[in-house]
Order: sequence, then structure tokens, then C-alpha cells
Amino acid sequence: MVFSDLDLSRRLERAEGQACLQFAEARRGLYPNSGATWIECAGAYAVFDGVDSPVTQSFGLGLFEPLTPSALDTMEAFFLDRGAVVAEWGGVNSSSSGCWSTQAGTSSHKS
Repeated sequence: MVFSDLDLSRRLERAEGQACLQFAEARRGLYPNSGATWIECAGAYAVFDGVDSPVTQSFGLGLFEPLTPSALDTMEAFFLDRGAVVAEWGGVNSSSSGCWSTQAGTSSHKS
């Protein structure tokens, strides 16, 4: 029995991503110097709400569009430019071109 599929995964990731980006927007509205922000890249959301915030993460990566090295570079730079450590890119769609993994800010693209 299948309990989940790609459509459900997309809906759940989009809902969580929307909630978190709205949280970051609210924080930025209340605290303009907080650095809270977000971007959309390759159909995914990247949300930054502070280095130690659980809201700081990506949502939907690889679920809406195939991943490319350029898109992964954009996502990684978004976090690293704000001082967040990129720990792991995983769970990506099998149609993507490999898996992205980083340790302590060093990236390696696996084909």
C-alpha cells in the first residue's frame, strides 16, 4: 500500500516552505536588521532566519524541477553568504543529476 507519492510530497514541502518563509518575512518586518530572508531557486525555497534557526533550510529541493549544478551553487551560496554551514543536500529526486553533499562549507558534486 502506497501512503505517499510525488504529489503529496510536493504539497507537504510547499506548505512547510510557505510557513517558514512567512515566518522569515515576519521576523524581517519586526527586526529589519535580523537578516531574515528567502529565495526561490529551481522550484525550491531557501529560507534563512539566522544561523542557529530551525527555519533556516531548503524546502522542496529536487521535487519541483530537476537539480542542476548551477541551481545547487545558488542555493549553497545563499546559505554560506549568511554564515550558515551547509551540511548535506540529500533526498533529491532520482531525475536529478546526482546528489550534492557538503561538509563544513566544502562542496562536492557527485555525478
